[in-house]
Amino acid sequence: GINVQYDMGEARFGQVRGTSADMTSVTVNGNRLPSAEGDTRNVQLDLIPADMVRTIEVNKAVTADMDGDAIGGSINLVTKNTPYRQTLGLTVGTGYNWISDKMQFNGGLTWGNRFFNNRLGIMAALSYQNAPVGADNVEFEYIEKDGEIVLDVAEIRQYYVTRERQSYSLAFDFDLNPNHKFYLKGLYNRRNDWENRYRLT
Repeated sequence: GINVQYDMGEARFGQVRGTSADMTSVTVNGNRLPSAEGDTRNVQLDLIPADMVRTIEVNKAVTADMDGDAIGGSINLVTKNTPYRQTLGLTVGTGYNWISDKMQFNGGLTWGNRFFNNRLGIMAALSYQNAPVGADNVEFEYIEKDGEIVLDVAEIRQYYVTRERQSYSLAFDFDLNPNHKFYLKGLYNRRNDWENRYRLT
């Protein structure tokens, strides 16, 4: 009942219970996320790098504490919380795309610790990705002419896309007592897309 739509090999839109992606609401830590495109309600899940996400909560049925405009369901991206002890994480990855003939890079750094007898927790994370990709595509269009099916249009296409993502996250929490806690979370994301399309008709 849960699937995603892909764009250039990356999961972009989430679908719940077989409905269209614009029927699903997307939140970050419970706060509604608007679409980055003006003519649709679809929320691009690839705007937030996976390095920043601790878990993903999916509700197939909207409950009373959620907005009532999600026919398909709700997807909640939960960012990383402050740790219970000092933590340090480093992610480095690379790849190569044969069509674009360029290297890809992915890096992330996460650090967290607790202070003042474990009452104050801090978690900081940053992520950077540069992914030049490409795709080859061939499309044909046939029509019926004089009772026969004939080729009308043939197109050979090439796509060259470079996606660059930057993300910065900072979270604090302060334990007043075992029953009360203050917390503050901030997340900044920036994504740039460059795309060149070539077509021979």
